[in-house]
Amino acid sequence: MSRRLASADFGPIRAILPLVLAIAIVTAGSGLLTTRTALELSLAKASVGAIRSVITGYPLGFLLGCALARPMIARIGHGRAFQLMAALTGLATMLFLASSEVWVWTGLRIVNGFAMAVIFTVAESWINLDSGPRNRGSLIAFYMIMSTLGLVAGQSMINLGDPTGAGLILLAALICLAAALPFAVDGRMRPAGYDPSRAEPATDEVVSFGRLLRITPLIVVLAVLQTGMTNMNFGVLAPIYATHTGHPAGTAAALVIVFSLGGFIAQFPVGWLSDRIDRPLILAGAGLIAALCCLATALFGHLSTPLLFVLLFVYGATTLCIYPVAIAYAGATIERRFVVAVSGRLLFVYSIGAVIAPPLSNELMARTEPAALFLFLGAISLIVGVGGVAEFALSRRRRTE
Repeated sequence: MSRRLASADFGPIRAILPLVLAIAIVTAGSGLLTTRTALELSLAKASVGAIRSVITGYPLGFLLGCALARPMIARIGHGRAFQLMAALTGLATMLFLASSEVWVWTGLRIVNGFAMAVIFTVAESWINLDSGPRNRGSLIAFYMIMSTLGLVAGQSMINLGDPTGAGLILLAALICLAAALPFAVDGRMRPAGYDPSRAEPATDEVVSFGRLLRITPLIVVLAVLQTGMTNMNFGVLAPIYATHTGHPAGTAAALVIVFSLGGFIAQFPVGWLSDRIDRPLILAGAGLIAALCCLATALFGHLSTPLLFVLLFVYGATTLCIYPVAIAYAGATIERRFVVAVSGRLLFVYSIGAVIAPPLSNELMARTEPAALFLFLGAISLIVGVGGVAEFALSRRRRTE
């Protein structure tokens, strides 16, 4: 009996294990490349314009990839699209050695961003198609954990060689190319339900932004936008907040680590819980607790470094779980034929949040005070919390009608 229970519990995880291993590998390569590129630009004392150009290449490519992922997956399928993009990002990474011109690096970062957008669309739509109402949250949490581990591993590899040498570029390229290997070993190239006699399921429908709002609960769109705004904002501006509020120099880097650690530890428990109680209720709780943490940080974060760490750990544990729960809720509420298109559109929404939020927050901090960062983050978390409460009430009303 215990053997049957273990099989029931871990069977779905084993089914997507090649996919999430491939995700972990490719995010490791991408993370190493991003860190290595940033270090070389810094050590070479590149101009502000050059740095801005290279940095903006990735999100521009990511937006393009989100727009074109659906037709690509519809044409060649999930597995081949993943392998093609892993090869493309690996080859683009190698080409960083061909030239040090800013326009070349910007173009290659656009290619990297494009490929990663398609890869994430493949992964998130695959998991939503392969999962059911009792395990969708747990499987997406597992995917988030593995992608985070891959990213951290890639960033840590910067210490394996000369930050400006060719070795790390070649290593990053080889890691990206190796992401195709789990598919070759497993042999499974598509989600469950694929019928080879007709077009790939869940890829036949085009979803405009207007249609996205009609077929997807509004709380999902708000939660994804909030996550994009939060993640980029925090990573870029939290260290600036720390240095401007009198905390020790080492605190700036530690803030991001503590924030990420909270989210990493909470991922699977929250995902497991979201498979057992209403996901809008999870989103409401996470949004409201995150908003309270931000308010407390804005008011008291400057008083004590240990207190700041505690608040940001809890903040990370709540706000970093909003995205996977929202994606799971989207997968549970839309028809299968919309899954791939909706996945791409939601990643596009995430990217928009990541692009627009840092300039807004930076301007707000410059015009007022550093604590304004957390008032801004708290406000967008509060919107998710209130939206979750409203969606929970609406879903209960629909069930009783």
